[in-house]
Amino acid sequence: MKRPLNEEKALKKLGIEDFRHLSKDKVIDFISLIPEMDPEVAKAAIAQFPEFSSTMKSIMVDYKATLEKALNGNEENVKAYYEACNTIIASLDKLLAQDDFTNEEKLQIVDKMQEIQKMMHEKDTENKKFLRDIAAIAGLVVVTVTGIAAALLGGDSDLKLPGSKD
Repeated sequence: MKRPLNEEKALKKLGIEDFRHLSKDKVIDFISLIPEMDPEVAKAAIAQFPEFSSTMKSIMVDYKATLEKALNGNEENVKAYYEACNTIIASLDKLLAQDDFTNEEKLQIVDKMQEIQKMMHEKDTENKKFLRDIAAIAGLVVVTVTGIAAALLGGDSDLKLPGSKD
């Protein structure tokens, strides 16, 4: 069985001389080391790093801003895609209204319109998957950070699901 990291080994892995030098960038590394650390060492580290709570909050705010930026960029891209598709469909619809096309040519135009509609549906499905993935990742981050905080502070992180037996 692997021995938990003591303070000296944890500091060495983080590349700092003591936990008071735990910067915002190093907090993520520190969190990833917690499962390998002796629980008392982790608690002592947090006690030496009084800004831990505010740093965690700052990291979560930065993460939220990154997610919002990704979502806004996605929304703009999807909107532009739909606008382009709708413009093409409108142009094809104008062609379809003209009398100088044969029935076969009109059927080809209708086929192109249906193809674009299918592409729009596929983009919608892809976008919904992207949004689900983003929500899942965000949820995982929140649960992980909350679980780590509960474990470090001695809280009960044993989740009870409704209807589950103890």
